[in-house]
Amino acid sequence: GQEPARTIEHNFSRPRITPERAYITIMRVPLATGLLLIVGFVTTSAIVPVSSRAVLGHHHARASSHTHSYIRPRRLQDTRNVRTTRRGIEMAVFVARHGEREDYQWKVRGDNWIQQAERPWDTPLTDAGHRQGAALGRSIKRQIEELGLPPITRVVSSPLLRCVQTAAEAARELGIHGVGIERGLFETMGEDWYRSWAVPGADGTWGGPLTCRSPTPVDGAHLHTHAVAHVSECQRSAEELAALMDIAATEAGGGSIPIDLDYIPIDGVIPLEAPSHTWYEPEQKDQCSDRMKAVVDQAARERGTSTLLVSHGGPTSRLYPQLTGEESSPPCGYTSLFCYVPCHHTASETGYKALIVADHDHLKEVPEGSHAGPNDRAEQQRVAELQRKSDLLQKIMTTI
Repeated sequence: GQEPARTIEHNFSRPRITPERAYITIMRVPLATGLLLIVGFVTTSAIVPVSSRAVLGHHHARASSHTHSYIRPRRLQDTRNVRTTRRGIEMAVFVARHGEREDYQWKVRGDNWIQQAERPWDTPLTDAGHRQGAALGRSIKRQIEELGLPPITRVVSSPLLRCVQTAAEAARELGIHGVGIERGLFETMGEDWYRSWAVPGADGTWGGPLTCRSPTPVDGAHLHTHAVAHVSECQRSAEELAALMDIAATEAGGGSIPIDLDYIPIDGVIPLEAPSHTWYEPEQKDQCSDRMKAVVDQAARERGTSTLLVSHGGPTSRLYPQLTGEESSPPCGYTSLFCYVPCHHTASETGYKALIVADHDHLKEVPEGSHAGPNDRAEQQRVAELQRKSDLLQKIMTTI
């Protein structure tokens, strides 16, 4: 039989083990014990309270490795304030990141997709990315049954192609016959995003290439023209995407999942007036989180059904603390999946509890695909954390 879902007890009273606390602790114990602590500290990918690590579902992204720990979907143990009916939980909102990106795989091969692309901010999926999207859909179907949630009746996507393709693959597996396009699910339109594709020498790296990372000044004349126009110029309309998906399906010799032209996007979620949301006035992270929450709130108004939203790594990761009140944002690899259920937060405001956090167990079905790209912010943070631990180890060994 299947391994039962873990019951996770919340215990936030245990102190977080910081590098500084580990250093002080080691200095107070005998040498042999200290060396054992050092080995344990450096070889652990993230030292946090066990309950917190399990709840956050931290799966560290590795572009070159497929060795990961996974957290199975878990039933919500504390159902206080959760909106329910006699049949169970009233509705759920699933939120997922897109699959493997074509531009990042070019980078792995030593090539630069950005420099030859007509739309350098709008990379498609790889073949593996398409299969990851399908695996995501199958995973959601299994988890809906396991958790006793209402069925998915709508799939909504960011207008960027990698998300639309992921959403279409998942929708096919879920038996949904159209994908809605929502600008509120767009990528974070901050300086790091613009530097990944709009500055001289851009290679897709989040925050810019080594030769042009923040805060390196950039002459506006050397920027990609779309970086100085309003970001709406970077977003295809639902009608444009419908035509594009039909062409792609015809070329592939298979049926396409149509774009749902009846879906009504949230009005005003991204200001249309210049100069907001350009290189000169980029979006702030809290603005991105607010618009993502607005999309979730709209989806949560449905009763007796569930919705799948497909977005990007940063917006999807930061949405978690925005909805749940947690302090940390979990790393968000390809097709990482979250599931939220609404609860009565206050008399006038709806809050959310997370049933699934950053789950990507389904990626085992696509072993040829990577779990995150080398240019991801999450991947850069992981490498920086490993370097920090290595430096700390060197400092400790020198002191001993």
